[in-house]
Amino acid sequence: MIERKRGTVLFVSSIAGRVPMPFLMPYSMTKFALSAAGAGLRAEMDQLGKNVQVALIEPGAIHTGFNQSMTARKYEWMGAQSYFAGQAARMKSREARIFELIEARDTRAVVAKIVKATEATRPRLRYVAPWLQGAVVRLARVLGV
Repeated sequence: MIERKRGTVLFVSSIAGRVPMPFLMPYSMTKFALSAAGAGLRAEMDQLGKNVQVALIEPGAIHTGFNQSMTARKYEWMGAQSYFAGQAARMKSREARIFELIEARDTRAVVAKIVKATEATRPRLRYVAPWLQGAVVRLARVLGV
C-alpha cells in the first residue's frame, strides 16, 4: 500500500474496548489494543503522506449468540469459594437482561460501516455500529461514567 501510494486498512475492534464489562477484561483488553494499534498506525501513515488510510470498525452488541456464550463461560469459574459466589446469579441475570435490551438483531449496520469506511477517500478513525450504542458510549464518556 505504501509503494502503491494508496489503500485502506480496517481494524475490527469493539465497543467493549472502550466500555469494559466486569470479568471480561481479557476480551476488552484485546479490543482496546486493536483500537490503539489502529490509531497509532493511522498517525504513522499520515506522517508518511502516502495516502494509506486506517480506520476502526467498532461493533456494539449484536444478537449472534456470542455475548450469551461469553457471559455463560465467565461464571463457570465462580464456585462456592469465589469472592463473587453470592453475587454471581444476580450479575448473570442482570447481564442477560441488558443484552436482551441492547443487542441489535442483525449485522447490517456493521456491514454498512465497513463499506462506508472502505469507500471513503479519507475515512474517519472510528465507525461504531449500531449508532445508538455508539451514542450511548459517547454520552457516558461526557458524563464521566
